[in-house]
Order: sequence, then structure tokens, then C-alpha cells
Amino acid sequence: GPACPKNPPPPRRLPRPAFLAAQVPQGDARRGSLYHKVLELASYPDGASGGSAYLEHLSEELVKREIITEEELQTVDLDLIADFFKTDLAHRMAKAAEKGLLFKEQKFIYSTDSDDEIFEALDERIKRGADKEELLLQGVIDAFFIEEDENGEKYFVLVDFKTNWIDMKKKDREVERIKRTYEKQMTAYGKALESSYLISGEEHIQVKEKIIYLVTGKICINL
Repeated sequence: GPACPKNPPPPRRLPRPAFLAAQVPQGDARRGSLYHKVLELASYPDGASGGSAYLEHLSEELVKREIITEEELQTVDLDLIADFFKTDLAHRMAKAAEKGLLFKEQKFIYSTDSDDEIFEALDERIKRGADKEELLLQGVIDAFFIEEDENGEKYFVLVDFKTNWIDMKKKDREVERIKRTYEKQMTAYGKALESSYLISGEEHIQVKEKIIYLVTGKICINL
């Protein structure tokens, strides 16, 4: 067979997309991860039906099992999570959970190249200089669930929880800023989901809705 080159060129590394490179203060990141942990481990049917009483019980269990500490629990506003479980989104997720069709904290690897729209924010010179080779983007999807339309067609609903503080006096402008900041992230998550997930190994499902739920602002943002 043909001889292999002794020293193949190293793969080209592209800068991370803006949504991946965004810096988050350490305290805010830790607080955000605690909200994510509670939302990951909560039973959505119980959260939707039991509200604050269920969340109090859950938080006590998480401390008892040493998943979070008592001090960390003090930084989590359980009322904000209780408010989430009152939303239409949470009730849809609870229904999906009852059917085994709610998936939380799902890792993914998405194979793409430098022409992908999620890299649009990159400097054009960098993109032109990059070999069009396979690039792997990996991450974790907070949650997705499967619903059916009136024709029985299954579709994905992608959900991402954010704990960014926003200025409620400028709510509309802040919502637009959140959309701009995370639109590429949600596009990447949607593409990863559609390309990697097959029901029964044969049925291709598309992402119909991409939703950001802003926990601290109690706002559901549809992209």
C-alpha cells in the first residue's frame, strides 16, 4: 500500500465560538451549576405537582446524600425553581418524563467543519486559513424531550437553563441580548441532537423548538 508520511501535519485548532469563550465569574458559575444540579436531579412530575414542598424535600435529600452542602443550598433560591415548575414548559417536560421521553444533562459530540454556521463569528482570515477538516465540538445539553404533533410525528424540544442576572427594567433589550449570545450554542446543540439521535435506530427526528429558560428572570425565551 502507499507509504504513510512520517510526520503528518497537526490538526488545525480553531478558536472557540464566542458562546463557548464567554467568561463567567467563578461565584456566578458555581451558583449556576447548583441550579443546574437541582434541575437535573429533580423529578419533573413531582416538581410540577408538589411545588415548593417537593423542592424542600429534594434539597434536604441532596444535602443528606452530600451532593450539595448546606452552605451551597443557602445560595439557591428554591422559590425560583418552584416558579419554573409552574410553567407550561415544566408541565410539558413532566408529561414527557412520565413517558420516559425526557432526557437531562446529555453529553454530545458534534462532527462539523470550519464552514459550519456556528463558526460565523470567527475572523474570516482564520476561516480561510483553516483546512476544511473534521472538527469535533463537545458539550452537554441541559435537557431535551420528545413530543408528537397531531399527525403522530415525533419532534425534539431542546431546553437550556440560564442563571444570568438581567435588568428587568430593560427586559426586552436583555432578552434580545440573551438570544444573540446563545443562538449559535442552541443551533449547535440542535444539530448535534438531530445528527446523533435515532429512535429505534431508524426514525429521524428534527428539533422543532429551542427554548432558553432564564431561571433568575423567570422568562421563557423561544429561539
